[in-house]
Amino acid sequence: MPYTIGVDLGGTNIVAALADETGRLLARGHRPTAMPRSAEEIAVDIALCIEEMMAQSPAPVECVGIGTPGSVNPQTGVVGFANNLNFENTPLGSMIEKRVHCPVYLANDADAAALGEYYAGAGRGSRSMVAVTLGTGVGTGLVLDGRLYAGAHWAGGELGHTVICMDGEPCNCGRRGCWEAYSAAPALIRQTQSAMQAHPESKLWQAAPQLSEVSGKTVFQAVAMGDATAQAVLDFYVKALAVGLSNVVNSLDPDVLCLGGGISGAGEALMRPLEKAMEGQSYARPGQQTTKLVLAQLGNDAGLVGAAMLHRQHH
Repeated sequence: MPYTIGVDLGGTNIVAALADETGRLLARGHRPTAMPRSAEEIAVDIALCIEEMMAQSPAPVECVGIGTPGSVNPQTGVVGFANNLNFENTPLGSMIEKRVHCPVYLANDADAAALGEYYAGAGRGSRSMVAVTLGTGVGTGLVLDGRLYAGAHWAGGELGHTVICMDGEPCNCGRRGCWEAYSAAPALIRQTQSAMQAHPESKLWQAAPQLSEVSGKTVFQAVAMGDATAQAVLDFYVKALAVGLSNVVNSLDPDVLCLGGGISGAGEALMRPLEKAMEGQSYARPGQQTTKLVLAQLGNDAGLVGAAMLHRQHH
């Protein structure tokens, strides 16, 4: 059986895992990314993590895949720009290859996570899938007809920065009204905090006694207590999320729309109202087959699994 290694490179940790051909993770190891330091020093530690996994493999490792933040050219293995790692036109692929002596494939970390879900998680068996991650931002990974779609300049698929409200909320990217400014975790936290300030009687204060304690879970906890203010916050959040997701469906018509990230942890409390809010927003007519909305299955392992299976995109 062929074995591969997947690496998930983050701003805090470098995580590597040994995988079999089905994407099952058999062993893992990690080292701190320990920023700030040079790309060369980070490459040394990535290679050490890979070598640790190679030592645990029952057979020679065929190849390595790495998911990294930033814009990545998968053909050349060069990271164009990753601001939190100080990468700029960094030939990370060849830097690792010369140390571990086997083929190394690179992808953007959100794309690697989407690929993991596509091959071994919520999208298994589908032809096209879009993964949407509701975390610090709204991350999206596109797998269309079995191929990762990155665009002509390796910067495509940034659907979190499509506008859902012209001249709306300011976004970190410098524009206004981006989907991310309404549906990322910080947006839900902001929406919850402002409702709390306007409604001192709300049970949201029981869920989070201080404004600084508000998280992406707070609104769901207060809705479960039957609080009307929390329900109004959730209704607004779900409506905006449904608009963004419906734009994805109407643009790409994937088989599967896979929802992950911190906010998706609310499960049915999010999915039930979301499915209802999306009804009638799809261009496809009732009775026709439509995109399936599902929760991501692999959690934090999605990036590792996708990285370990990146080689499939190159054959």
